[in-house]
Amino acid sequence: MAVRNSGVINITFPQTLTSIGIDSFSDCLYLEEINIPENSALTSIGIGAFRGCMRLKKISSFSNSYRVMTGALFTYNLVSLVLFPPASDVTSFSLPGDTRFINEGAFLSCTNLISIFIPSDSISYISTSAFESCTSLTWINIPICVTGVGANAFKGCSKLNCGIKVENTSKLFLENLFTNAKLSKQSVKNCIGNIITRNCLFYTNIFSSSLLMIQVMIIM
Repeated sequence: MAVRNSGVINITFPQTLTSIGIDSFSDCLYLEEINIPENSALTSIGIGAFRGCMRLKKISSFSNSYRVMTGALFTYNLVSLVLFPPASDVTSFSLPGDTRFINEGAFLSCTNLISIFIPSDSISYISTSAFESCTSLTWINIPICVTGVGANAFKGCSKLNCGIKVENTSKLFLENLFTNAKLSKQSVKNCIGNIITRNCLFYTNIFSSSLLMIQVMIIM
C-alpha cells in the first residue's frame, strides 16, 4: 500500500495490511492522522514511510504489534520508537524505560518539541536523522547506555545551545556527535563561560590531534 506525495488527509489501514514499505507515504503534505485498527495484521513499517508528512498530528493504534504512548508510535513491546508525529502539540517528551532504539527519522522535523528525556539503562542506539530539524529542541540528555548515534541525528537542531547532557565523554563518541551526528560545534562554543546554564557542554581544541574533548558540567 502506497500513496506517496498524495493529498490524503486521514488514513485507516486495512486490517489485512501486513507491511508498509519504505517511503510509502512520504511527502503526503496534507496527511494529519493515521489509524492502525484493532486486529490489524500490520507487523512492519519501513524506513521513512511517513517522512515529510509535516501536518501529521495524530497516530492511533489498536493492534497487537504497535501501540501509541504520549502521541508516539512504538512497537507493542516498546523496544523501538517508530515515529513521533511532526505536528504534535507535545513539547516535552520522556521515553519509556523499556525502549532501546529510536528508529531512523523518528523525530524528524518535530518542530514543537522543546525537551526530550532519555532514562538511564534504556536507549542503546539513536538512529540516522532521529532528531534532525527539531528546530525548537533546546534540551536533551544522552545517558551512558547510548553506545551509538547515527548520521545527521542532530542536524538542524539550531536551538540546542547549552542544552545537551552527554554522559559518555570518550573521544570517539564525542567526535561522532560532531562529525557524523552533526551536533553543532558552534552550539558548544556558545556555552563557554556561561556559569548559569545547567547541563552545559564545554569544549577544548586539542590542536596536536585535531580532536575535540568535551567536559560535561552540571551546575547545581
